Amino acid sequence: MLVPVHGIFDQDVADKPTFKQLAKEIEHFFELCDFAGFNSNKFDFPLLVEEFYRAEIDFDIDNRKFIDVQRIFHTMEPRNLSAAYKFYCNRNLENAHSAEADTIATWNILKAQIERYANLPKDVKGLTRAFSGQSRNVDLSR
Repeated sequence: MLVPVHGIFDQDVADKPTFKQLAKEIEHFFELCDFAGFNSNKFDFPLLVEEFYRAEIDFDIDNRKFIDVQRIFHTMEPRNLSAAYKFYCNRNLENAHSAEADTIATWNILKAQIERYANLPKDVKGLTRAFSGQSRNVDLSR
């Protein structure tokens, strides 16, 4: 059986009210609230606003603050090739952004990732299927 990422199964909510049925109560609960979450500015908050829209409620976002903890994390802890090289290979990337240095660093990072994560596929086809995300896009521009 496939377990949903959120751990909520259809049978858990089968006899529960819909969002639309609770929307006014939820809107009142959120009155004057600001929000924080992880990756929430790209997923959770737009989803919440769309659900209010479907429930025919004009949910006020202009007077609220939305803090995305993931953005803080990615800003404060760089997520670039130099940071990955330091993390996986414990080396500083010299000549960053030169084609040769970046290519060698990328290869070394991939080898280190395969060594570090036992459950990582060990072949190109498996890595592509698990991590490229390309198969889920309409086209290369997504």
